[in-house]
Amino acid sequence: TSVSPSGRWCVQIGVFHHEGEARHLHQELQREYPSANVIDFKGATGYWVRIRPYGQSHTSAEQIARILQPVEGHAYLVRLD
Repeated sequence: TSVSPSGRWCVQIGVFHHEGEARHLHQELQREYPSANVIDFKGATGYWVRIRPYGQSHTSAEQIARILQPVEGHAYLVRLD
């Protein structure tokens, strides 16, 4: 079953073992993507960072995920709705 690209999407990066690492990446990404909403939060397995691109489209999220090469964890798409 394929997932429809319609809806709201973000790029999620994780998992970080220390909150400080997630906050550091958050600050870097906010500078690089000033029109995006970058958040960090504690998840079940560690600290995560999400980038919600302007418009939250699948295409925008996919472009960001393709560019990112996180030092720790992986960048992948998450549907928000």
